Amino acid sequence: MSREKSTISDEQRKNISVRFNKFLKKVGKEVPDLVVLPRLKRSTLYSVSNGDRLPGSEFLLSLKWNFPLLNLNWLLTGEGKMFLEDEPKPGVRRSLPVESEADLELLNLIEKTWEVLRSETPYSEALKSNIVVFHYGVEKEGSGGSPPEKVSGSLGN
Repeated sequence: MSREKSTISDEQRKNISVRFNKFLKKVGKEVPDLVVLPRLKRSTLYSVSNGDRLPGSEFLLSLKWNFPLLNLNWLLTGEGKMFLEDEPKPGVRRSLPVESEADLELLNLIEKTWEVLRSETPYSEALKSNIVVFHYGVEKEGSGGSPPEKVSGSLGN
C-alpha cells in the first residue's frame, strides 16, 4: 500500500508552526516544557514547532487533553479564536500542571483509573467502591463515622 502525497503545502505547514508557537507563548510554555506531558514526543514537538512536519492525531489529542480550551481548528486552519472560551465552565477539564516525572506518573495513573471507571467490568465496580470509601474516610476523618456498605452517589449505578 502506498502513501498518498500530502496536499498540505509548505506554507500551510509553516503557518501551523507559527500558530503553535504563538499558542506556546500565550500559555507561557516552551517546547521543552511540553516534553513531560503524556503522548507528546520531543522530536514531534520540535518538528511541529519548526514547521518540519504536521501534527498527527496523537499529537492533537494530547494537546486537547492537556489544553482543553485550545481551539484545534484555529491551530490547523487559523480560523476562529485561539481558545474556545475565555473562562472554563464548571465540569470542563482544566489542564493539570505536570512539572516532574512523579507528576507524569500520577497523571498516567489517573488516566488509567478513569479508563477502568468508564469500563463495564467488575474492576470498575470495585474501584468505584474503593473511591467512595476513600472519600468518605477523608471527609469524615476523626468524626467516628463508618464508611458506607454500598456504592452510592454519582459513581454508583
